Amino acid sequence: MTQPTPTPGVQAPQPGRRRRTVSPTVVVGIVAGAVVLLVVLAVGARAVLSATVFSAGRPVVAYLETLGAGDAEAALAMSAPGLSPDQSVLLTNEVYGEVEARPSSPHVDGVQREDGTDRAFVTVTWDEGGQEVFDVFTVRRAGRELVLFDRWELVPPPVSRASLPRARDLPPDFTVVVDGVEVAPSVGSDEAPWFAAFPGRYDVTLPDGGPFLEAPTVPVLVGGPGDTSFVGGVDGDELLRHAVTDAALEAAATQVTQSLDACVASADAAPEGCGEMSERYATLDLDPEVDVEDFAWELTDPPLIVAERDGHSSSTGAPPTITVTVEDGTVEATATLRRVDDDPGSGSSPRAVALDDEVALDYEVRFEVRDGELVEVDDR
Repeated sequence: MTQPTPTPGVQAPQPGRRRRTVSPTVVVGIVAGAVVLLVVLAVGARAVLSATVFSAGRPVVAYLETLGAGDAEAALAMSAPGLSPDQSVLLTNEVYGEVEARPSSPHVDGVQREDGTDRAFVTVTWDEGGQEVFDVFTVRRAGRELVLFDRWELVPPPVSRASLPRARDLPPDFTVVVDGVEVAPSVGSDEAPWFAAFPGRYDVTLPDGGPFLEAPTVPVLVGGPGDTSFVGGVDGDELLRHAVTDAALEAAATQVTQSLDACVASADAAPEGCGEMSERYATLDLDPEVDVEDFAWELTDPPLIVAERDGHSSSTGAPPTITVTVEDGTVEATATLRRVDDDPGSGSSPRAVALDDEVALDYEVRFEVRDGELVEVDDR
């Protein structure tokens, strides 16, 4: 059989091969599948972006990260403090930048949309110096971003408070020292005094009271915006108030000892501030019928002198007191007493009587610390 001669440039037909055609139904299926895949990917990408980049929790995390960076002024601009300048002394970059245990590692735990509104509630957990803290923030929808995504903004949160539940034991115009900054707490009509602070750990004490007064340093961990933290615990277990120092006790005992020495050295029958010594012979100089000569005191048995801290007075703002006890001692009083005759014209000499008597030393002296000085309290 004769084979056809191939024409140059033209491929000769191959025996046994057929040309395949694609069904329109298959083409439509492929296109539809691709469209569905693209839609699924787009929806998934939108969901991921809505939950991350455009999440309702994003402004809350940004706020906590601002606090964590110590940028108090930026955080204050994002807050609704309603505070006076005197109440904002701790809300500066200079102060807050040095505060320990500022918020770190914020994590959004959940978002709850409020039905019928543009608001949502964001629960966030973060760390403050190893302690887990959580709070709920409010955000609101403020428009759209890139057409597809909600744009959320933080509803300005209030600034946290640190309360002083036992401040009733302090003077009305007291101040506290917070991380080295003196602060005048705010006082409401029906609430404990408080001061404003961003989240973190603060050391709170009282101003320096001089060598005779000391106060504890009480730490307080301030929590989330609008929360109230309690200095010394809810019941004020760690009392934030001045107490007398050992130096004050020593000074009070020394002052009483010196006063007693002056009493013993006195030629007065009623030296002031010496317990029974001041009272036993107080009427001698008032008796016109008796002349007192050569009155003298002698310490025959030195007393025990002990200074002790007293409990705080129940009255508001009363300073701490010290009681010095003088006990188990005696002094001897000697003198010559001459009784003058009732009749000056009788010519008789006044009768002389020798005084030799022991007086017990058993009394107390109380002191207060006022304006840095030890002041004796007159309890009479």
